[in-house]
Amino acid sequence: MYDSYTYFSKRVLYDEMEKFKEISRASHNFIHQLPIEKRLDYTLSFSFHLIENNTKLMMYRHLTPLALSSKGNIWLTIGSIAPSADVEPGFSILRGKERQDYYEYDYAEKRYIQRKEKVLDYLDRQILILSSQGYTVEDIARSMYISLDAIKSRKQKIFKSLGV
Repeated sequence: MYDSYTYFSKRVLYDEMEKFKEISRASHNFIHQLPIEKRLDYTLSFSFHLIENNTKLMMYRHLTPLALSSKGNIWLTIGSIAPSADVEPGFSILRGKERQDYYEYDYAEKRYIQRKEKVLDYLDRQILILSSQGYTVEDIARSMYISLDAIKSRKQKIFKSLGV
């Protein structure tokens, strides 16, 4: 049985493994700037290509700390891997238990930068859900008893706020 580093070092491209090492160092530094009682509150997630059976798969890795050593270092983590919708490897975030803010790794600045979560209200979420189910703007306006112009306007604002 392999440890996770051995497994990944054999199945991740060299450049991406170097990014992983950089992210690991930066995450370690970030976590160790926190008070000891907050160190278990953050989960690290990052995207990378996994090579399996000569196929390059974009994956997302989540690492959640479970226990600290007596000196306050992360001693035990649990990890999961899932398919990623990211286009490029290396996207990395640290997310705390309070989900309004998160920290995104900036490769140019070599550090994590705080970001604000984009939050949609109930009406915006309903418009997006109906749109994703194939309903037209007219259908949505009719079903929600809102004017067609109001739906169009809200969709524009939603896309602008999400950067789409």
